[in-house]
Order: sequence, then structure tokens, then C-alpha cells
Amino acid sequence: MSIFKLSKVAAASVACLLALSTQTVLAAGNGQQLYQKNCASCHGANGLGQMKGVPNLASFDVFSKPDQPLIEVIRSGRNTMPSFLGILNDREIRDVISYVRTLR
Repeated sequence: MSIFKLSKVAAASVACLLALSTQTVLAAGNGQQLYQKNCASCHGANGLGQMKGVPNLASFDVFSKPDQPLIEVIRSGRNTMPSFLGILNDREIRDVISYVRTLR
């Protein structure tokens, strides 16, 4: 493979990484806004919980869970947490989860 072809491959790889990084930053920003609007009143701005019985979202137990169980809790609710089905779409739920993972 020529150096020119390698340079094109490297440039394409860098472009893909930058695009993914930009998407991650945008998702985290959107997730933060959605979290502040829908979650912070109970879970607190820092995820530590504002009310008795509200889980600490910055804990290892929450942080280490895969996305799917967290998506299900957000969709259907749990205990005093309401369902966000029909309020947040799947992309927004994933954005919130991405943001919550930054609270650790």
C-alpha cells in the first residue's frame, strides 16, 4: 500500500473519531439539559439524590450497570419515580444515561 493511500486511510480514521467525539459531546450536553429538566428535582444536580429513597446516580452500582436496564427503569419508572415513556424518546434516554455516567 502506498504512503498516499495510508495517508487517506489515516485522515478518514481521524475524521471518524472527530465525528464520534462531537456526537458524544453533543449527546452529553443534551443529556445534561434533559437531566436538569426531568431528573434533578429528585436526584439532585450532582446525582446524589435529594429525597429519601432516591438512588445515588453517581454510585458505582448505578454507574456500572449496562444501558438496557437503566433504559427500562427510565421508561417504566420504579417506586416513586414516574415513567418517562412518551416524555423522553430512546435517543433522549440514552443521552441522559450518557450524562449520568459523567457524574461519578
